Amino acid sequence: MLAHYGPSKAAVIEMSHSVARIGATRGLRSNTVMPGLILTDMWLRTIKELRRRDAALAGVSDADVFDSFVAQMVPMGRAQTPGDIAEMVAFLLSDKARNVTGQTIAVDGGAVMT
Repeated sequence: MLAHYGPSKAAVIEMSHSVARIGATRGLRSNTVMPGLILTDMWLRTIKELRRRDAALAGVSDADVFDSFVAQMVPMGRAQTPGDIAEMVAFLLSDKARNVTGQTIAVDGGAVMT
């Protein structure tokens, strides 16, 4: 799975940079928001695969397995939510961000996942 995950994220970021450069003269802005750890279907599939490989996880809830990853990977110690991402997008769409373009902003609690 990870063989395509990272390169596809990089491609979206680079496309956004190109759109920002081309669109800036027309008043268009293009930014990329990188979400951190959100309990999504992808994480649930990952947890299922981890359970298949590690019998010790058999009795551990999905939420507890996910929380252990968050504790290890996110310096702020909390998972992100769709609402966290929406708040950043709302900011970027607002006039307060009128001079922000070509940026990649991580909303990841300090995990800095690229």
